[in-house]
Order: sequence, then C-alpha cells, then structure tokens
Amino acid sequence: MKYTSILFGLLLFLFSCSESSTDSENRELPFLGIAEEGEHYIIPPFAFLDQEGEEITESHVDGKIHVVDFFFTSCPDICPKMNQQMLRVYDEYEADEEILILSHTLDPKRDTVEALKAFSDGLGVSANKWKMLSSPDHDYVFEVCKTYMIAAGPDESIMGGIFHSGKFVLLDQERRVRGFYEGTDEDEVDKLIQDIKSLKAESKKGA
Repeated sequence: MKYTSILFGLLLFLFSCSESSTDSENRELPFLGIAEEGEHYIIPPFAFLDQEGEEITESHVDGKIHVVDFFFTSCPDICPKMNQQMLRVYDEYEADEEILILSHTLDPKRDTVEALKAFSDGLGVSANKWKMLSSPDHDYVFEVCKTYMIAAGPDESIMGGIFHSGKFVLLDQERRVRGFYEGTDEDEVDKLIQDIKSLKAESKKGA
C-alpha cells in the first residue's frame, strides 16, 4: 500500500466527519478513501478462511452490501461489546440476501477455523450471513486492516496483547467504503442499520 502518514491522517479526518451525519434513511452516503487515479477507492482483493473452512475472497462480497470489523475471540476489552452490537445488525438483516457481515480475527494463531466455528455457534449465527475469517498467515490480517483504514497491531502493553479499533466499516456492492461506525456504541450502530437501508435505496435508484 502507498499510503503516506499525511494521507492516512486525511482519511481519518474524512471518516470521523462522516460519523456526524444525520440518520435519514434516504441520505446520500459519502465515498471514503482516495484512489491514486482519482476514482472512488475500492478495497483490494483478499483471501481468508471462514468458520466452515471455506475460502472467502472478494468475489463473495461482489454485488453485496457488507459490514466489516476486526476482533479476536479472547479479547478482554471491546470485542464482546462489538460482537453484541454486530448481532443487532445480523438480526436486522438475517433474511436479507443482499447483506453480508465479515469479521476478521486479529489473532489467527489461536482463532483457527475450528475456534471460530465454536465461537460462531456460541453466538448462534450462520456462516451464510456472518463470516468469521482467519488466515494461516498471521501477519496478513494486519496488512488487510490498512486497506480498510483500520488501526491495529500487536501491543504487549495492553490487555489481550493486540491494539485495534472498534470501528465497523460499511461497504457497498462494489467494495467502496461508505461509512465508519463505533462498534461499541448503540447509537452509532443504529445509524449503521439505517445507512444500510440508504445503500439499498441507492442501488434501487441506480438499477
């Protein structure tokens, strides 16, 4: 990735501004991130394994509105709150085939496919709707974080040994970033749920 520190700061400013927008279902969502050619930024290709052991790539989200976050199952801090809030998104759109959730573990050494399967079963969610993703390359996920403009990395000075943002990222059907939301904040997740409806309405207008 060719992000400079200045560009990254600009992106952080852009998405922090987007979070103060109104919750109107019909509002137009911004396009966040900057592509080198001046076009809308698109998340690059990726490859992970989900809790069923299926390889998940960008092809699985093409044509779908999707919500992405980064967590780990042994996280003693914000992850339990994030998971409970993401469950609200799951419950709201469980029957909607246009919506998908991707949660990437930041601790793939411990969060194996089998561990994520047990965790997913404990939450009572389906892998068809909420995919929990791991990789045998333990550093790969931190590189992928950067593509979503999410800060994360090892930090032995804090509980759990991994620093990470609690943001939920909303992407449209073309893998373009359309919003960031604090995943521990109920009001922010309310806004996310409404903004998904805005994206659905946007896609119908463009059809």
